[in-house]
Amino acid sequence: MKICKICAKNDILCSACSRKVEQGEITPESVKISRALEKIEEGMDFVQSFEAMGRIFIVVRSEDTGKIIGKSGKNAKSLENLTGKKIKIIGKEGGKEMLEKAIGISIAGVNKVYGAEEFYRVRISRKEKIRLKPGFEKVIKSIVGDKAEIVFE
Repeated sequence: MKICKICAKNDILCSACSRKVEQGEITPESVKISRALEKIEEGMDFVQSFEAMGRIFIVVRSEDTGKIIGKSGKNAKSLENLTGKKIKIIGKEGGKEMLEKAIGISIAGVNKVYGAEEFYRVRISRKEKIRLKPGFEKVIKSIVGDKAEIVFE
């Protein structure tokens, strides 16, 4: 849970959770998602959330994916109603698999580049470039890190 259970059940944040939001440890979206999940079912949790490409992406542990989506997508639809935005739920897997599910195209590879500053290089086929939607860069950087490099081969 990104915020404490008390804050998830109330409309105000305690001082500890407020401080986390002010310091950027928790995003306002994460607060919204935590509260929405608590309304759907107590104890549901997620790893990360971010907004990009006109929707909210929620990264969950792979074993919790079905529970968060719910039977016939019931929980996902409830989340969409509570947040007022389209939701995409992604299981936390290897970087390549997560990226493919998030942006909806095939990824050629994800490589960790070592040096003075470590970063990830995401390799995408030039043929897939035309299928990319605006804002895909934010999705990639939210999943693999801000220093990600995107190359088309």
